[in-house]
Amino acid sequence: FRLCRLHLWSNYCEFGFCIANLAGEPPFTVNTVIANTPASTGGLRNKDVLLQVNDVDVTNAEYKFVVQFIENRRDNVGSIDILVCESEDYQNMKFGNKLFDPNLAILLETPSQMPVEISHPSNVECSKHNQPIFPSSWTSVDCRHSHQVQCLHCSKLVCMECAQKHVSMVNDRVGETQHLFNSKIDVLNQIEKKLKDEISLEFKKAMRQLIKERDRCYAQLTEKIETKKRDITANNDKMLKLPLNEVSVFIDKALEQLSNLSELEKLFSIVSVARMQLQAKV
Repeated sequence: FRLCRLHLWSNYCEFGFCIANLAGEPPFTVNTVIANTPASTGGLRNKDVLLQVNDVDVTNAEYKFVVQFIENRRDNVGSIDILVCESEDYQNMKFGNKLFDPNLAILLETPSQMPVEISHPSNVECSKHNQPIFPSSWTSVDCRHSHQVQCLHCSKLVCMECAQKHVSMVNDRVGETQHLFNSKIDVLNQIEKKLKDEISLEFKKAMRQLIKERDRCYAQLTEKIETKKRDITANNDKMLKLPLNEVSVFIDKALEQLSNLSELEKLFSIVSVARMQLQAKV
C-alpha cells in the first residue's frame, strides 16, 4: 500500500492525475498521471487502485462522489491523502477476503514546492486553443481553459500549461541576460589585468630611472664631500710644514674658512636638488 499525500504548488492548480470509470463500478483506478506534477512527485502511478481518500473508504463509492471529493479538496484545501495499491495486490486481497490496513502503507509526499529540476514546456503555442499566447510584446491573451491561474509575469488568467510556458520563456531570457552579464564581467576582468600589467611595467621603468638618478646624486654628493675632506687634510699637512712664525696666520685663515658656511650650503643644495628630482619622478 502507498499513502500518497499530494499538495498543490503555488504555481500549479492541478494534482495532475485522472480517474478511470471504465467498468462503471468501483473500485476506480488511476488511468493518467501527468509527469512533473504533484501526483507524479507524490508517488501516484498509473493503474493504481483507489482505496481511501482522506481516510474515507472509496472502494464502494460512486464515481461522481470520488471525483467531487477530490476536486473539493483541491479547490478548498490544496492537499489530499490518497491510499492506493497496485491492481494485482488488490485482486489478491479481494480473492483472499482480506481487509487493507492503512497503517501498513508507505507514506509518499509531494514536495512543498515545485522541484527546480522539473523542466517546463518552451513552446509558445497553447495546446488548449491553438493560438500564440505570448507575442513579441509579451502580452498574453486570456486562456479559455476551465482551470485558470494568474500568470506571474503578465497577470493574465491562463491555463496552467500556458503559465508554465510563459515562466519558461522568462527564465530563458533571464539565463541569456545572466550569460551576457557574465561575459561583460569577464571582459572587464581582462581589461583590469591588462591595465595593471601596464601600470606595473611603467612603475618598474620609473623605479629603474629613480634608482639611476639616486646613484648619480650619491656619486655627486660623495665627490663633493671627498673634495672637502681632501682640502681639510691638505690644510692640516700644510700647517704642520709651515715655519712657526707663519703658523698663527695660517690657522686664523683656516678657521675663518671653516666658519664660512658657503661650502656647507653648497653641499646641502646638492641634496635638495636630488630630493626635488626624485619627487618629480614619483
